[in-house]
Amino acid sequence: MTFNPYTSPQSDLGDVMAQGAREYPGLNRLMFFLTGLGAVVILFLIAWFSKSGPEGPLVGLAVAFVGVVISVQRVRNIGWSGWWGLLQLVPVASFVQTIFLISAPAGYADTKRFDTAGKILLGISIAIAILSGLAVFSFVAFFPSD
Repeated sequence: MTFNPYTSPQSDLGDVMAQGAREYPGLNRLMFFLTGLGAVVILFLIAWFSKSGPEGPLVGLAVAFVGVVISVQRVRNIGWSGWWGLLQLVPVASFVQTIFLISAPAGYADTKRFDTAGKILLGISIAIAILSGLAVFSFVAFFPSD
C-alpha cells in the first residue's frame, strides 16, 4: 500500500463508537406523553359516559394500571430498572416522577444530564405545577366553603 497525502485519513473510531452505542427499549419522551394523554382522555370519556354505579372504582384501577405500565416503559428507556415504575402508586412521588419522566432523555442513567429539550420541559413542568398550586390556593382562599 502506497502513501497518498491527498486521501482522507482512515480511523477505526467509527467501529468503537458503534460498539459503545446502546439502544434503550421502552417509550421515549414524546410517546410517553402522548400515551399518557391518550389514556387519560379515553378513561375520562369512559367515566363521563358511564352511569353511576360500580364502574367508578374500576376506572380508578384502570388509570392506576395504565400509569404504572407506561411509567415502567419510560423508566426502562431512561436506563433504570422497571421496578421504579411502581413509584407511580405513591401519591406525591408519582407527581414528581412524572415531571422527571417527561424531562429526562433516553439513556439518562448513563449520562446523568438533561439535554436542552429536557431542561425546557422541566422548566415548563415546574412552572405549570407552581401555577396550578397557586390557582388552587387562591380558589380555596377566596371562595371558602360555608
